[in-house]
Amino acid sequence: MRIITLEQAANILVNFYNIEQNYVESNGGAYNKFFYVKFIKRTTGEVREMLCRFGVKSHLRGGERAYNPIEKGLVFVFDCQKMAYRSINLDAIQELHIDGEKYEIKGINL
Repeated sequence: MRIITLEQAANILVNFYNIEQNYVESNGGAYNKFFYVKFIKRTTGEVREMLCRFGVKSHLRGGERAYNPIEKGLVFVFDCQKMAYRSINLDAIQELHIDGEKYEIKGINL
């Protein structure tokens, strides 16, 4: 397991999100990469663990988002265990398993 900073973890997750979006735009289908994330919820302060992925469209309802989640320090994902959309607080990631790499985040002060 690699030890990284919170900023590095957020960058890895946002880059993974951007790869997904570019893949969907150029190929018309989801990238279908699953990843695990452990983070602290903004609202309650409890730790949440998720197996999730980007690009799931089958459960969408409604229209476009009113804001850019990344500008607010969030990334929207589909939680594969609860079968629902969730947002990940980029400022509170504790652990990330993505693309075959495991990362532990150091220096998180919440």
